[in-house]
Amino acid sequence: MKIGTIELLAFSKLPGVGSSTVREMVVSNLDLNELRKYEKDKAIKLFKGSKKEEAYIEFQENFSHYVDQAQYELDRYSANDIQVVSFMDEKYPKLYRLLNDFPIFLYAKGNLKLLNHNYNIAVIGTRDNTNNGARIAKNTTTFFAENGYNIVSGLAKGIDCIAHQAALDAKGFTTAVLTDLQKIYPKENRSLADRILDGGGLLIAEYPPGTPTQRSFFVERDRLQSGLSLAVFPIETDITGGTMHTVGFAQHQNRLIFCPDLRREKTNIDEYPKSRGVIELIKTEKARPYTREDYPAILELLDKKALELGKDEFKHLSSHKKPIDSEGSRLKISTNSNTAEKQTPSKEKANKPQNLEFLFVDSNSNNEDNLLSEQSSDLADVEEKLLAEISSLSERLGSAIEQLRQIRNNSKKQTTINLKL
Repeated sequence: MKIGTIELLAFSKLPGVGSSTVREMVVSNLDLNELRKYEKDKAIKLFKGSKKEEAYIEFQENFSHYVDQAQYELDRYSANDIQVVSFMDEKYPKLYRLLNDFPIFLYAKGNLKLLNHNYNIAVIGTRDNTNNGARIAKNTTTFFAENGYNIVSGLAKGIDCIAHQAALDAKGFTTAVLTDLQKIYPKENRSLADRILDGGGLLIAEYPPGTPTQRSFFVERDRLQSGLSLAVFPIETDITGGTMHTVGFAQHQNRLIFCPDLRREKTNIDEYPKSRGVIELIKTEKARPYTREDYPAILELLDKKALELGKDEFKHLSSHKKPIDSEGSRLKISTNSNTAEKQTPSKEKANKPQNLEFLFVDSNSNNEDNLLSEQSSDLADVEEKLLAEISSLSERLGSAIEQLRQIRNNSKKQTTINLKL
């Protein structure tokens, strides 16, 4: 039995089975029928904790019951317009596949195409923002939303709300990363959550709707904001708090970090204690300072980061068996513009290339699919061929970036963009 979303959800419900066990099974890409054939001593090693004996027995004797339970839950969620996307699903975000602590399941509501939107940035900050912070957050978000970026944030008070609202006002995309789709927190932001959905945006959470919220959920949520993004923009923050958690995750995930350069803006920093974290990030060179004059350079850096992470994803997929979707079929890497168009959200954005995330093979080439489907080939030979393919792909990055610059220049000639910070 190949593992799809239903089977994975059923497996996660076995006694004592936690996220580490499920991740281990996902990474190893185990076939459930193969697992059934294991000797007990070998199979039981997959399970952890004091209930591993019980989990093994339930898996061998009653797994169909857990599959039925999982199907019932999926149907119930679907009736409430909530979709469950697992690591085994084709819709699962490619950027999350790069994380060691990737979420096994995502509970999503809204525009699922945004899960694999090529261009996302996280705009985050303190709940107790100043007017100056609100201005910077709004203008930063507006610029990138108008340039085709999906704005990721956490629907918290303060900077998060301002970012979501500015993206919607700019007729752009926005994604809110929550702890629970059913219990919107804070309550006063329920109307904003509805507006995000009405505006073609997306709400996602790692835990099932109705799960009692724990303090750790908010920290875990922070890693998903940065993980879904090419860059993080901490607008206003003190030296501790949730925003700095997200910054730490961004560093670990190899994402870009940009902070408003308040000194160049001639801002009296002493009047804004909530900007001490921003100042510290710039001082320690953990973040790049920016003002409105830096927007064109930032766009180029984001283009390069998209290509870099796309290359990392290609390497990641080539080092493991290809994941299986909810229908049990092998997932395919996007290799042509037609596939990319299916992954691109429906709104028309400002001259964004359609196939940048995987701009590593010619549009008429299916080399990587052919390599990965050679079941009879020796794995070492396949890996050698893939690495050679990756090496040749890097030679095309320069021309791809130059193409992006030309698109930017053409866009500037056609559109007047507000460059206010």
